[in-house]
Amino acid sequence: MSVIRRPVRRAMYALAVTLAGACYLPARRAQSLAERGFYSFRFASERNVTVSAHAFALDTARTALPDVTGLGGRVAGYFGDTLLVEPYYVSRYDARRASHQRTFGRGSAYRLPDIALIVPGDGVEISDYALPVSARSRLVTQALLIVPNLILVFGMTYHILRRLW
Repeated sequence: MSVIRRPVRRAMYALAVTLAGACYLPARRAQSLAERGFYSFRFASERNVTVSAHAFALDTARTALPDVTGLGGRVAGYFGDTLLVEPYYVSRYDARRASHQRTFGRGSAYRLPDIALIVPGDGVEISDYALPVSARSRLVTQALLIVPNLILVFGMTYHILRRLW
């Protein structure tokens, strides 16, 4: 009788280990995002994002950063379905501006938190990492691309026509 119980006991242990491992596995969406690196997160509306100001200090109290409309940074890890993001920029709602948002980066006067906790789900758009740009900076970028090319084209045309005639 003990000969039969031994394989059944082993099978029960294997089943218990498999079920325990399945219960503790992280959510697949958080795990797949954590493997790839840098992302931008846009929220459908302003929301409070839970942050930890000092990740490596003794004081790791969590606070809420209000009115966040988007953020971007490196996904440092995950816990369950929550992503741990090291923010490189944070966009917050600002009613005084025409674009209704203000962006703070790593080099700004506003000190960014070390870790932000993001739960992917409804109202969260996740994309490849891209810095937010304003309409003014787009105009400057386009001018910097077009003006030198125009000078080059007109200069080359003038030079070629002058040599041929």
